[in-house]
Amino acid sequence: MRLSLFYTITIIFLISVNQSDSLTSYFHCKYNECCDEPWIINNITNLSLSLKEHVFGQHLVQSSVPKLIRAHLDNPLPQKPLVLSFHGSTGTGKSWVSRIISENLYLQGWRSKFVKHIHVPHFFRDTLRTRETAEQLHHKILSSLETCKQTLFIFDDIHTMDPKILDELVMYLNYPPPLDDIIFTKAIYLLLSNAGAPKINDYVTEQFVNDRERISLTSNEMHQIISDDIYREKGAFQETDFVRRQVIDAAIPFLPLERCHVEMCVKRAIRERGRKPTQSVVNEVLRDVKFAP
Repeated sequence: MRLSLFYTITIIFLISVNQSDSLTSYFHCKYNECCDEPWIINNITNLSLSLKEHVFGQHLVQSSVPKLIRAHLDNPLPQKPLVLSFHGSTGTGKSWVSRIISENLYLQGWRSKFVKHIHVPHFFRDTLRTRETAEQLHHKILSSLETCKQTLFIFDDIHTMDPKILDELVMYLNYPPPLDDIIFTKAIYLLLSNAGAPKINDYVTEQFVNDRERISLTSNEMHQIISDDIYREKGAFQETDFVRRQVIDAAIPFLPLERCHVEMCVKRAIRERGRKPTQSVVNEVLRDVKFAP
């Protein structure tokens, strides 16, 4: 009888402790960002709409990025993280698209603690301390994924990274082995790069001169151009395991913008400031901008 009473009291105590922990977690996550709903929103429908509404001249980005992210998030047990490389000249929208992605994955958007924006020339500026820098990178990735399995890593100017450090990053991008309770494969990596931009620009310009409609450019033909160029171009990609281990799931081209696209960007910026964009104002903003051909 006493033993039965002891078991009953023990079970009641454990249930109370579990409920107490659940309540503590509930109230904590009610007011503090946690790696779960409602802080993780994963609104891919709105991501697609946002890209169509706020990104101009990049039909390949608009058609491919939402599908790739949706497929990854819908997979309960992905074999590897999602790795997308964004290629194009400065000003074509790589950082802007990255920001839109964050705004549609996290309630806090760009300010979310689960969005890790790493500007490579700044973070890895000490080229003489490769080992220490690599260890910093390991710590940043591991501590981030320990906090949230769906962390969004954005590496800006990835093409400037020391090849030795880039090889250290490859282990997290491919098929990372399990480590303690850390889940590596739900993460998303965006690799922003100018690598391949000259070939992209030359090809698009050639099609323009030949009167081919920009919208007819396909992901397959642009992917071939990017692949043929960036993996032969002297730099980080060529000197690492990126090619051999095929860590990049998709290379996304950012096409050079035409004047009409830049005008739309200017008008959007003016509207966001509560003003009406007149053509005279737009012309004044673009007065010193050179377009070719």
